[in-house]
Order: sequence, then C-alpha cells, then structure tokens
Amino acid sequence: MTPAIQTSTMPSAEEHSLNLTRVFKKMLPFPENLPMPALIFGIDLGSRSWQVCVQSSRKSSRHVVRGENKRGQFMELVARELARHQMASRGDCVVCYEIGRDGVWLRDWLVMNGLPCVVFTADVLCGGGRDVKTDRVDAKRLAERLAHFFRGELEYDHIYMPPPREFMEGRELTRSREEYVAQRTAAGNRFKSILALHGEVPGNLHVGRVPVESLVDAQGRPLPTHVASHLRIEQEIWQKYNAEIKRIDGLLKSEYAAIR
Repeated sequence: MTPAIQTSTMPSAEEHSLNLTRVFKKMLPFPENLPMPALIFGIDLGSRSWQVCVQSSRKSSRHVVRGENKRGQFMELVARELARHQMASRGDCVVCYEIGRDGVWLRDWLVMNGLPCVVFTADVLCGGGRDVKTDRVDAKRLAERLAHFFRGELEYDHIYMPPPREFMEGRELTRSREEYVAQRTAAGNRFKSILALHGEVPGNLHVGRVPVESLVDAQGRPLPTHVASHLRIEQEIWQKYNAEIKRIDGLLKSEYAAIR
C-alpha cells in the first residue's frame, strides 16, 4: 500500500500535525485537526467478545466486552472512563482497531456517535514472528501503536484508507460471484463423475442443458432411476448457481455503466 505521506526524516511537531490533517481528510468522516488524545481505546475484535485496552498518559487498563450488545457495553465503558478521568467530551478519546472481517462499519458507527476512530492495516502488529500474540496483548499493542502514530513514530501506510463505497459494494458482488462459480463448478464435476461410473462422458456435455432422461450407460440402456435422480439434483444445483451468476453479472454491468 502506498503511504499517504512520505517523509525522509522525523517531522517536527508542526509538520506532523499538518500531515495528520492530510491523512485524516482522506479518512472522512474524521476531524481535520486531531490533537494527541487523552484516552486511547484499543480494541481487538472477536465474534464473541472484544478485548479493550484503555490507555491514558499515566497508565492502561484492560476490559472485556461480550454478548449480543457489545456496542452498547463499549459505550458504557467509554462513559465510565470519561467520568473516571473527569473528562467531558468523547472528542478527547480516539478508538482504534485492526482491519479484518468486520471492515469499517464499526468506525463509521463510532464516528456517528462522536468517537474518532482510526483503522489500522492488517500488518500493523507484525513484529518478526516472536511477539506474544493473544487478544488481550493485541488490544494493548493497538493502543500503543496509535500513541506512536500521534508521536510520529509509526509509518502512515499502517493507516487503513477505505476505498470508495461503490468499489466496496462491487467487490462484495465479485466475491459472491467467485463463490457461486466455485459451487457451480463443483456441481458440474459431481454430475460428470456420477455419469462416468456408467459410461463415457461426452466431451460436449452441457450440464445445465442436457436432458437427463436422454443419457444412457455404456450398453445403451437407460440409467437406473436412482442414478438419474442424483444427476437431476446436481443439475438443479448447477442451474441455481448459474442463475445467480447471471444476476450478479447484470448488476456489475449496471454499476460499471453508471460509473462511466
């Protein structure tokens, strides 16, 4: 990933502030001028729980958010920490996490609720393969990485810059298409494997179009009923995924035409 800003030497405080502004403008919605936060929340996201490290200038603490309402519990944690540090504004905090399966929806939700958020690239915690790696440790390391970033000690290319929403939607469609193509291919291969047990498979066989009742074994006899039934099942699977692929192709074509 190409860095948003490249510097050959350590920037001064004024230069670093300007660089941060340029970076954050590319991460809209995001405050243009963001000072060193008083509280940093590093989150290691999991499907069942979030490991959270809260870091201030004096010390850090660890917390676990779990259950069906993790977002609500996290906001309660933020409120408690603000009260404990006698801070009035969520704008004095910054949240960070590592890009993964969850994408950037959490960042968008946090920003909508008044909490600035930085999303790191997936390689931000790489450390030569010898570092201890647990969810709790990763949450603390993420918070530390963000502090390093504000001090100018972390490369800008570790900040994840999400592509345009239209691109993301198109990429999701493309991924679905790839999965459907794999499923269609698997059904076609199973169809031909079943048929190969009873005779030679025609080279020009089209799984989606061939009438199963027209297929015969090597002696020219109709296929057994159970074999024909199995072939029809695989053919229906092939046709279902083929229809989905055509539908996605139509959507992608429409989106491409709109972009042009």
